[in-house]
Amino acid sequence: MARNLSVYRRRPGLVDIAFPARPGAKSYQFQVAPNWDTVMVSFQVVPAFGFRSPGVPDVGMADGQFRGKTRFLFNPADYTATVPAMDDSKPFYVRIIQTDWDGTVHPAEAQHLILPYSSMPNRPIVLVGTAPAGPSISSSFEIQLPMQCQNPRFQVDGAGDAFVAFEPGGPEFRVPALSVEFTDVAMTYPSFSQLFVRGPAATVIQIMAELRNNPNV
Repeated sequence: MARNLSVYRRRPGLVDIAFPARPGAKSYQFQVAPNWDTVMVSFQVVPAFGFRSPGVPDVGMADGQFRGKTRFLFNPADYTATVPAMDDSKPFYVRIIQTDWDGTVHPAEAQHLILPYSSMPNRPIVLVGTAPAGPSISSSFEIQLPMQCQNPRFQVDGAGDAFVAFEPGGPEFRVPALSVEFTDVAMTYPSFSQLFVRGPAATVIQIMAELRNNPNV
């Protein structure tokens, strides 16, 4: 699917998310998990007009550049007592479930990686998890990255191959199991912000890449 949200700002104690408002939407349930292959837990229902958690200073949410968007500003510390996965010092993943005014509850959307604050530009990211089993790219697991990335490297630690794509419709490329072909796959790829991963059977994959720019604006 198309990229569904953006992290406008990231600071210690602040995650500032903005995404296009959807026609008919009443609210958005946000869920979180410490990794992309673990169980997601709900932590906040955000009204269509936006929300600011108590630990975020009230500096005003009205701004012309956010017209037509829903904005969610939160301090991870506001949720750690009930949701331990929300750790401001570690990466975590969030996703949205939209509810419409007519009661329609939409399917859960793709998981989006939230990185901890860092002042280092062009820093590396490392993702490790289980790619699900599926016969084609339509059954792949989608991961939305914090921003544009480049120079990915893939290593399969499980027993079987994995398949990876950078776009919803592919193309896919094969990453052989390290235990079988004793190699990983490195690519000079100019820009990507999404990953689609699967295997003929569930398998563990490591993904390393470099952020193209510093996202902590």
